[in-house]
Amino acid sequence: MAKKNISGYDLHARCLLALVGMGDVNALRDQLNLGKGEQIDLDAYAYTLAGVENLEGKKILENMKEHENNQVRDAVNHALLQLEQWEQEKNQGNSTTSSDGDTYLNRHIASRGHLIHKLKAKDSTGRWAYYFVLIHPSAEQRFLQALNSTESIDLEDYGEVVASCYGESPDEKTRAFLKERYGFDV
Repeated sequence: MAKKNISGYDLHARCLLALVGMGDVNALRDQLNLGKGEQIDLDAYAYTLAGVENLEGKKILENMKEHENNQVRDAVNHALLQLEQWEQEKNQGNSTTSSDGDTYLNRHIASRGHLIHKLKAKDSTGRWAYYFVLIHPSAEQRFLQALNSTESIDLEDYGEVVASCYGESPDEKTRAFLKERYGFDV
């Protein structure tokens, strides 16, 4: 006996939602690039790419601005406009700051402490530094591979540096910042 689909989503939609949850920007790019389906579906793919935590989604949208399909192009351009508005709100602190000064972004990072990588490495000047980097799950494998290579890497290509300091270990100022801002004990 076949199980009843109680979620209301067909198999394709459920798989796509799983990819979204995993942050698989390539699957979203591919779906948007196909240009098939209703405009609302294309808008959903584009807006999801705009909402990706790291810059990969934005880069994909920027590369698709001149897509041959008018519907895809419209979805991409609307998503880029929305992303610009979100970035302005984030920079101005509008609608993301509560009365106690806690921001949505700070709460978001604090809830993802398991995604913070603590690194001791030499910076581009050759000085030892400590970095605390929020790595998006979809970039983690690439990040770990890059760490195992002998090449220099730009941490911002894989996530967001939430704190850093020079030295052999995290200094008190950095420890206090991480504790106050994100609730992390280092």
